[in-house]
Amino acid sequence: MDEQVLLTPEETAELLRVEPSDVVALVEDGSLAGLQVRGHWRITFQSVKQFVSQNLQQQNLKALEHTLQIQATWVKALKQSPELGQQIRCGSFVAGSMGAFLQEALAASEGGTSGNVVRFPGPNNVS
Repeated sequence: MDEQVLLTPEETAELLRVEPSDVVALVEDGSLAGLQVRGHWRITFQSVKQFVSQNLQQQNLKALEHTLQIQATWVKALKQSPELGQQIRCGSFVAGSMGAFLQEALAASEGGTSGNVVRFPGPNNVS
């Protein structure tokens, strides 16, 4: 499809599998680029592609962040590198740091509590 083709909200909604009113709301709040032609919204195919790409990237980053905050994920990775695991076990780390988090994860896994989901208290996960 030509990337400069102008789509109606209905055509865009069909591509995104949403309601046309959702498309208009996205355009009006600036999430999806569009322009008005004689009072009717039009959206370029390129802006639809950019919208989908940006939202997929954001969702992938959220999923990655979520996964990396789980102790069991790190324990599995550290078991692949025994020397690094040993350095972390023997290291001295500030409370709340990533090193302390990894040390806790290793200790929990060795104590038989690795089934617990404990998250690293990063900037989006502070109590």
